[in-house]
Amino acid sequence: MLMRWCGVSSQSRMNCLKGTSMKLVITGASGFVGTQLLTQLKDDANYDLLLVTRNPTALRRRFPDQVVCSYENLSAQNLANSVFLHLAVLNNNQNGSDAEFAAVNVSHLLETTSLARAGGARKFVNLCSTHALEPML
Repeated sequence: MLMRWCGVSSQSRMNCLKGTSMKLVITGASGFVGTQLLTQLKDDANYDLLLVTRNPTALRRRFPDQVVCSYENLSAQNLANSVFLHLAVLNNNQNGSDAEFAAVNVSHLLETTSLARAGGARKFVNLCSTHALEPML
């Protein structure tokens, strides 16, 4: 269950069990991991989802019943007591200069953590991995 690995307190888990949903902000929601996660969580009443992406129009088409915003509009959202799951990355299988990788994978991460902190987020989880390019031998 997502609430356990996010490190959410037992009080928050109890609130979910009592019918109070947990605000979960997912950045990079249109990526591979985000899309897989959304198919599991989109109908779960225990989560109040806010999906953050560079292309809100495309993500709204895929998940029309969810609240979607761009990074530019993130600070206008109610982020108080939310849990951020930061999935936004520029994967190593994509073209880009070292500066572009640093901008997305470092600078953008730091900007997003600052927005989360300023908005009163409770937790921030940065999830990243190396993209597998070759099959296991």
